[in-house]
Formats: sequence, structure tokens, C-alpha cells
Amino acid sequence: MDSERVRAMIQDLGVPAHLFETNDQILSFIAAEQQAHDVLITMSNGHFDHIQDQLTERLELVTV
Repeated sequence: MDSERVRAMIQDLGVPAHLFETNDQILSFIAAEQQAHDVLITMSNGHFDHIQDQLTERLELVTV
């Protein structure tokens, strides 16, 4: 899979799309962009370095 190509295709549809190389980049981006009442869904076919736990801790999120 060519991640940059997928990002570009999404962007070409007029939808903002971002590509990150590390979990810390993802966490920093979400921390800077989050707004009240945002809903964040994480999906992965593996443990993704437990990013969901890192998000919960770093952003003080409520999980369901």
C-alpha cells in the first residue's frame, strides 16, 4: 500500500488528509486540533503501539 498515494487521493476529493510517521506525530496533531465535543475513533488491525491508551492519557479522554 502506498500511504502517500492514498492520502493524495483523499485530498483530491476535497477532504483534509494527513500522513504521520510516528504515534507522537499523531498525538501532537490531535492534541493541537481537538475541540470540545469531538468524537475520536481508533481502528487498527493490530495493537498500533497502544495508541488508544496514549490518547486517553495525553488528552484526558473519557472512554466508552
